[in-house]
Amino acid sequence: MPILCTTLPACLPATETRPDSAAESGRSHYVRHEDAPSPLEPQRSRYVLWTWQEGGKPERFEPLLRYFEHLGRSCSLERQRRIAAMVGLLWDFGLAHARSGSAESIWTAFPEALVGGTEHLEGSLAELRWPPASPRSVHARLAVLDGFLRWLADTTGSRPTAVQWLDRAVAARRAAHRAKHAAVPFSTASAVAHERGRAFSASRRRPATEADAVAFDESKIEELLTVGFRRRGARPEDGDLGLNLRDVLYTILLHGGGLRSCEPLHIFTDDVGVDPTDPDCAEVRLYHPEVGRAPAKAQGSRRGRGAVQREEFLREWYRRAPRTLAAPGQRAGWKNLRLDRPAEGYSAVRWFPKEWGRVFLRLFNLYRAERPDDKGRHPFLFVSEHGPERGMPYTLQSYRQAHALAVRRIGLTVAKALGTTPHAHRHAYGRRLAAAGAPRGAVQVALHHVSPESQGVYTQPSLQQVADDLTAAEQRGVLRGNGAVLKKLGRGST
Repeated sequence: MPILCTTLPACLPATETRPDSAAESGRSHYVRHEDAPSPLEPQRSRYVLWTWQEGGKPERFEPLLRYFEHLGRSCSLERQRRIAAMVGLLWDFGLAHARSGSAESIWTAFPEALVGGTEHLEGSLAELRWPPASPRSVHARLAVLDGFLRWLADTTGSRPTAVQWLDRAVAARRAAHRAKHAAVPFSTASAVAHERGRAFSASRRRPATEADAVAFDESKIEELLTVGFRRRGARPEDGDLGLNLRDVLYTILLHGGGLRSCEPLHIFTDDVGVDPTDPDCAEVRLYHPEVGRAPAKAQGSRRGRGAVQREEFLREWYRRAPRTLAAPGQRAGWKNLRLDRPAEGYSAVRWFPKEWGRVFLRLFNLYRAERPDDKGRHPFLFVSEHGPERGMPYTLQSYRQAHALAVRRIGLTVAKALGTTPHAHRHAYGRRLAAAGAPRGAVQVALHHVSPESQGVYTQPSLQQVADDLTAAEQRGVLRGNGAVLKKLGRGST
C-alpha cells in the first residue's frame, strides 16, 4: 500500500495548483464543482473528487462520476457534494490506516474515527486531525457513503486501479449485508455506530410543544414593519417612507407568504412579477436553486437543447454556484418543497390574506428604484446596502441581526420561546390559515409541504387559544350533563 502523502502541494504537478473553490479537501483529496460532460449531457457539471497517492498526480475518481450518472437528475448538487466529501474522507482514511499498520479492520476503525476523532490516535491516523462528531451526524454521513458502496459492490466488470484497495472492503460489505438481510452501514462495527445514532436521535425526539411553535404576535406585526425597520434619521416630513424596504419585504415574505427564513435569499429579481388575476398584487415564484428553470433571458441560447436550469445559468452568466452550494457566509439552506410546477421547478408564494401581496408589490417597486447596483455580478433580489459588500447578495445572518434589532426597537425580547425570531412568522402564517378554517390540503400547498403531516406544528393552537376554546365550550353548555354532580361536589355534600 502506498505511503500517505503528508502535504497537498507536494502531490500536485507543477502545472496544477490547489483550487480556491474546492468545496471539501483533505490530505490526499479535494472536491471541486466543475464541468463533467457525459455522452447524454454534454453541458453537465458535477462535483468531482480528485485523489492521489504519494508521488502521483491528482486523478478524477471515475467510479464516483459513474455513480452520479447512474443517479441522474435525482441526485442534487448538494447531495453530490456530500457523497464526494465522504468518499474523499474514506480515501484519506484508507491510506492512513494502511500506513499505520493497524490490524484492526478499516470498517471497524473508520466509523469510530468519525465519532471520536483522530487526534487521540497514533501515527498517520492522528495526522488526519479529524474532530469528534455526534453519533447522529456520523450515522447520516455513513448512510450517504453506504449508497455509493452498495452501488460499487453491485457493479460488474473490472475495478479501476484507483479503487482496488476498496475491493476487499466492498466484498466484505456485500457479504455482511446478505448475512444480516438488513440495511446497515458496511459492517458489524459500523452497525454499532448506526444503532448509537438511532438511540441518540430517539433520546432527542419529542413531540412538538408550545415552546416549539410560538408564532409571532399578530398585533405587533404592523409596529415591527413600520417602527422596527424604520431607518435611523428618517423624517416623515420628507415624504419618504423612511423604512428599510429590503428587510420589510423580506419579513412580508415570511409573515404574509409563509416562507422559511432562508428561502427569500434564493429569489431572483426576475422572479417577482404581477399576479395575472390581480394587477395590484405581486406574484412571487420560489424556484429550486439548482434545478429550477432559469429566467427567460437565459433560454434563448439553448434552442433545441432543453431548458436552462439555475445551476447552469449562475455558472455561465455569473461564474457563481447556487446558494445551496456557496461558501459558508453566502450559503442558504433549502428544504424539499412541494413544487407547484415540477417541470419548471417552482412554487408560488400564497399570500394570506391577499392584501400582503398588494403591499409587497407597492413596496417592491419602491425598493427596486433604490436598490444598490449589483453591477451585473448576480441576479439575486436582496442585496447588502453598506460597506465593501454593497450590492452583493444579502445573507441570512445579516437579516437575523436586522430582525433582532427591529424586535428590540418595539420593546420585545428576542427568543424562540417568545415567538420573536424570523421563523415565528411562518408559524403565524400557518395558524392564520388554520384559524380561518382553511382545508388541510390548502394549508399543505400554501406551506409547500410534501407531506400533509408536516403542517401539524404550524397549525396547532396556542395554549391560550386552547384555554379560551375550553371556556367557550363550557359557556355553551357542552358540560351540562355533569352540572348536578359538579354542584354537589362544590357544596361538599356526601
